[in-house]
Amino acid sequence: YYNEKTCLFSVIDSIARIAEAKKRPELIPALKRLLHLPEIFTEQVRDIYDFDLDLVRERLAMLKLLLARALAGYGEAIGFEALEALTQDRRVIIAKSAADCLYRLAAKRVCLPPPVQPVTDPPGRCSD
Repeated sequence: YYNEKTCLFSVIDSIARIAEAKKRPELIPALKRLLHLPEIFTEQVRDIYDFDLDLVRERLAMLKLLLARALAGYGEAIGFEALEALTQDRRVIIAKSAADCLYRLAAKRVCLPPPVQPVTDPPGRCSD
């Protein structure tokens, strides 16, 4: 993970994206194991003094976001919890992306009734 040139970023990124797109529940255990890798699970910048421009840490944060999003898409609590934690990240793009994911997932889960059509008078009649 600590070398940008040999990082497994693209492999883990692909697994998360495929799991999210294909909706194959048998991938949930693999996603959980990947999310629980210490380098990924603990990646979060909460303190402004911890902030730096380390590309590996940026990649790990993106992997955490992708894995959490995929797991949340399956309804897994750990995915929602990881997204919620990432909304507190000091890196604005990570925090905003996590918040956007939570918003989209919540919007999908809310079942609103169809809009009520207004009652109109038949043509040619006046209403008092």
